[in-house]
Amino acid sequence: MVKVKTISRTEEEFFRARPSETPKVHKNLDPKLHKFERPKEYIRALNSTKLDKIFSKPFVGSLNGHLDTPNVICRHPTSLSVFASGGADGELKLWNVAFKTNLWTTKGHKGFTRGLGILHGGDRLVSCGSDSTIKVWDINVLSKRISTAYNTNAKLVEEEDDDVPENLEALNTWTGQSPFGSLDVHVKEDIFATSSGTVIQIWDVNSANPIQKFEWGNDSVTCVRWGKVQTNLVAATAMDRSICFFDTRADTAIKRFFLPMNSNAISWNPIQPYYFVVANEDHNLYTFDIRNTQRANVIHSDHVSTVMDVDYSPTGTEIVSGSFDQTIRIWKSHEKKSRDVYHTKRMQRIVQTKFTGDSRFILSGSDDTNIRIWKTQASGTLKVQSYKEESNQKYSEALKNRFAEAPSIRKISKHKHVPKFIFKARKLKAIMSNAAYAKEESVIRHSAPKKHVFPEQKVIILDPEDEKRKAKVKEEMQRKQEKREENSKKRTEKRK
Repeated sequence: MVKVKTISRTEEEFFRARPSETPKVHKNLDPKLHKFERPKEYIRALNSTKLDKIFSKPFVGSLNGHLDTPNVICRHPTSLSVFASGGADGELKLWNVAFKTNLWTTKGHKGFTRGLGILHGGDRLVSCGSDSTIKVWDINVLSKRISTAYNTNAKLVEEEDDDVPENLEALNTWTGQSPFGSLDVHVKEDIFATSSGTVIQIWDVNSANPIQKFEWGNDSVTCVRWGKVQTNLVAATAMDRSICFFDTRADTAIKRFFLPMNSNAISWNPIQPYYFVVANEDHNLYTFDIRNTQRANVIHSDHVSTVMDVDYSPTGTEIVSGSFDQTIRIWKSHEKKSRDVYHTKRMQRIVQTKFTGDSRFILSGSDDTNIRIWKTQASGTLKVQSYKEESNQKYSEALKNRFAEAPSIRKISKHKHVPKFIFKARKLKAIMSNAAYAKEESVIRHSAPKKHVFPEQKVIILDPEDEKRKAKVKEEMQRKQEKREENSKKRTEKRK
C-alpha cells in the first residue's frame, strides 16, 4: 500500500482577516538558531504586563432607574444578557446588559426587597420583602423583549409594540408571619428557600404552604443559598455568627460552626461542590471545605471594611466581592490577595456583586442607586477578535504566567491604585496586626510553659453541642501549643 503524506494547514494562519493586518513571516523554530529566546520572551511578558496596566479600563456603563439602593441582583438562568434587580423601595426591574436598558418595572413590595430569583425555566420571577410577602411574577410575557438579547442586529421592542400589560400583577402571593430576610431558587426544580426570622422555609411554587421547615438557633437568618451541584444542601448564615447546613432529603440539619464575627453572604462553588466562600464583617472572605470546617482553606484579606456580598464565577475559578469601603475586588479562588480592585469617585458603599452567566462582566449595586457593569478583565476588549488576535492574546497570557514570579513583572502586576482613605486604612491595619503579633511573641517569651492560650485558639469554629469534635480540637490545640513553645525556646537560645 502506498503511503501518502499530506500537509495540513489552517487557513487563518496564512491569510489576513483584515487588510490592515501584516502578513505572517515564517520562521525556523529550531532552538539552536534562537539562542536568546528566553530573554526575548521575558521582555515580551514585561511589555504585555505594562500594556495591561496602561489599557486597564474596566468600567463599561451604569444603569440608572432605581430610586433607592438596588440591594438584590439575580442572573437570568437562560439568557446571558438579562438580569433582575430589586430596590430598597420595593421596586423590581428587569434589565438588558447588551443594550443597557430597562425591560420591565413594577412596584413589588412595601419596603425593602430582600430576596430575588428567577426559576430554572426562566419564565417566573420570585421575590420576597420586608412586608412579609412572597410574590411570583410571570415574566414569560416579556419573552419578546428578552429574546432580543440574542439578536445583536435587533432593536429593543418598544412598550407599545408588544403585548405586555401596563400593570403586571403577581401570579401568586404568600404572606408570612414575619418579614423575610433572604431568598434563593433551586437550580433544577421549581422550589425556592426563604429565611424568615429564625426559620428557613422551603416553598413549592404550586403549593400554598411551605413543604419543609428548618430551625437551628435563636437568632435571625440573614442569607440562604442552595447548593449549585449538591442541590439537596442549603447553607445559611445567622446573626449569632453561625453558619448552618441543612439536608432537604433527610429533612435535618447536618452541621453548624461559628466565626468570630457576623457573616453577610455565602456562595457555593459551582464546579467544586464541597467549597464555599463566606463574606464576613471582619473585612475578610473565608473559603471553607464543608468536609472540614475546623479551619478555613483560604482567608482572602484585602478589604478595609465590612464585606457585604460575594459571588463565585460560573467557572468556579474566581470570586468577586463588594464592601463598605466602596471597592469591588476580584480574587483567584485559591489566592489570599485580590488580583484586581475597581472603584470610582461617585460609587458609594457596595451592597451587591454578581458575575454574568459568561463570566465576562460583573454587576454591582451601590448606595448611590446605580447598577454598574464592569469587565472581568480590566484590559480586555469588547470587540470581536480575529483568529490572530486571540492567539496573540493567549500567547501573551502564557508568557505572563511563565514569568509571573520575576521581580519586575510581579511588582507591576501587583501594584493597584486605590483611594487615599483606603490606602491609609490599609496602612493602619498593617500596623495593628504587626503590633498584635509582636505582643503575642512577647507573651510567649515571658510566660511559663503550657500557661499561655493563643488568640486563635480561643475561637472554636465548631458546633458547641458536639463534644467529640471539641475534644479533638483541644488535642490539636495542645499539640500546636507545644510546637510553639519549642520554637520560642529555640529563638531565645539563638538570641543568647
